[in-house]
Amino acid sequence: MNTIPLNIDISFNKIIDLVKSLSPQEKQLINDAIWDESMPIPQTHQALVNDRVLKSKKNPERMLNWDKVANTLG
Repeated sequence: MNTIPLNIDISFNKIIDLVKSLSPQEKQLINDAIWDESMPIPQTHQALVNDRVLKSKKNPERMLNWDKVANTLG
């Protein structure tokens, strides 16, 4: 398949309106493309998450209780 570069000046809201006008099958195709799980996760992101998990396991008292935090957010 040949590709061509496109530069389209369109607002995010217009894109949402266009997607809403699609059939359920077309929406599913877009959803599948967006959430393609074969997309690689950058090594830097993996390292960051691994570091945070390790820190929380080494020092669990530094972790906050989500229910308590959520109540402070209003």
